[in-house]
Amino acid sequence: MKKQKLFSIILMFVMFFSLMPTAFMAEIAPDPTSIEGASVNAWVDKLNGNQNRLWIAVTDSSGVTKQDFLISNNGVSVYIISTEIGNYGVYVETKGNTQIRACYFSSFRGGDGR
Repeated sequence: MKKQKLFSIILMFVMFFSLMPTAFMAEIAPDPTSIEGASVNAWVDKLNGNQNRLWIAVTDSSGVTKQDFLISNNGVSVYIISTEIGNYGVYVETKGNTQIRACYFSSFRGGDGR
């Protein structure tokens, strides 16, 4: 019985200390839809068949840049959107014909190569 109590206490400490960094990271994690004063939005236009038109709009200090892509239903990919400021990698996950499950910046490379 003593071994079970000791094991339970050790297990509780291990779980507590393994989850603690996750809680701290959630507080300091950046907004995944915003990078350096930029924001991203996506929407889907339904087309005939199993393909749709995905629109991605990136707004930064150079203005709004829109680009469209021909995608299949339930598409998941990273799309590169180029503006005067730099190149944004935008992750978009769609569901069905017109639903957006996720849309956020996955990377950024400024015009100066950084």
